Amino acid sequence: MKGQSIIYFKVKNIKDENLIKSIQFEIFSILDEGDENLVAVEDFGDFDVLYLFLEEYKIQKFMNILDKFGVLLETGDITEDVLMARKMGKEFTETFEMESFRKILERFIEKNLTIDLVLDKINEQGIGSLNEIDKKILEDI
Repeated sequence: MKGQSIIYFKVKNIKDENLIKSIQFEIFSILDEGDENLVAVEDFGDFDVLYLFLEEYKIQKFMNILDKFGVLLETGDITEDVLMARKMGKEFTETFEMESFRKILERFIEKNLTIDLVLDKINEQGIGSLNEIDKKILEDI
């Protein structure tokens, strides 16, 4: 990996504006100006889903903030599943249908996909599973 991961967060849907502002203030304090690929958020009623495209140490800080405010329900590293183009859940699919979020995802894949992962994908899913980004990685070797 080239330093970034994609982490899935399922958090409580917060209605309290003051709590939202407090969480946002702390989250923005850990971000750098270059963290443009930060978060894709989708509201699913009782909970929200967030996807972070950040370095591991920032993800841990982000997780600590959500824990501190008692809003974290579930989390998981989905980096390899995304890079291998494995079937993802409904929340992921719906979130990344939006063009701006899809572009963030594509940039992440282009920066983090390796030849080893493409070869693993061929072994796991077959040569027909390759997409344009996979093919570009193979052509570049």
